[in-house]
Amino acid sequence: MAGYSTSNELKRGTAIAVGASAAETVITNEFSISEADSKNLQVRIVTTAAQEVTGITIKLQHAYADGTWEDVGQLLGDTTAQIAVVSDASADADTTTATEKITMTGHGFQTGDAAYYVSSATNVITGLTDDTIYYMIDSGTNDCQVATTRANAIAGTAINLTQPSGGDTHYFTKSTMELALNIENSTDEAVLPLWPTCRLVVSTGTSDIFTVSEVWVSRRL
Repeated sequence: MAGYSTSNELKRGTAIAVGASAAETVITNEFSISEADSKNLQVRIVTTAAQEVTGITIKLQHAYADGTWEDVGQLLGDTTAQIAVVSDASADADTTTATEKITMTGHGFQTGDAAYYVSSATNVITGLTDDTIYYMIDSGTNDCQVATTRANAIAGTAINLTQPSGGDTHYFTKSTMELALNIENSTDEAVLPLWPTCRLVVSTGTSDIFTVSEVWVSRRL
């Protein structure tokens, strides 16, 4: 994470499996945060072992004195404390062998993004390995290519792909996500002292299965 150092760390989470039911999973124990730190907070989450990811949202929550929890984004009147996981699915026919491109309409990936690849069954895209992290090349609003390293992705060096067969669905889920609070005005600042105790939760859809392998909460430099 840009600007991350041990001296800025506020909370570190451990690996936890998430899903597969429509529920919220707590991915960090409670941690305290000062008013000053709350204005300069960032979160980094790394996911692996993603399967059929369709409706995941990561949320920062704060505790009231009575023990109830509320999404900080709701408290601040916006959605900056929530981030949806970028995940896209493609069918066998969406892989074009001649161009190495995979069609995923409105995919949302940027060049260099790490993405976890998994096939819904036994047939994988030829050139890729199931349950593996790759790096995406943004080839347009609806197309991506795949690289073995971030450096290769930035250089535009794509893996040679061959269209698979078997009727499987292929999932690419963004592996690393960052969340930062956007303190927009004095009204937002006024509520910050009300939530010194926080936690991170993941809200999932009914079939979402993945592992949160790393969670970092730190101050931004």
